[in-house]
Amino acid sequence: MTAHFDQIITEMMKLVKSRAEEAFAMFNRQQEKETRKEKKKVRQEKAEHVAGLRGLRLAKEAAKFIKRRVSPRLAEMFTDNRNLV
Repeated sequence: MTAHFDQIITEMMKLVKSRAEEAFAMFNRQQEKETRKEKKKVRQEKAEHVAGLRGLRLAKEAAKFIKRRVSPRLAEMFTDNRNLV
C-alpha cells in the first residue's frame, strides 16, 4: 500500500514540476518578447533621430549650394528651421 502512495506522490511531483517548468518557460518567452519589442523601439527612435539629422545636413548643404550658385535670399529660406518642419 505504501508503494502505491509513493507512486502517486511521485506522479504528482512530476506533474507539479512539469507545470512549473512550463510556467517558467512561458515567463521567459514573455520576457524575451518584451525585450525584443523594447530593442526594436530603441532602434526605431535612433533611426528617426539619424534621419532627422540627415535631413538637416542635406538642407544645410542645399542652402550653401543655392547661396553660391543661385540666390542668397533663397538660401535663407532653406536655413530657416521653421520651413523644414
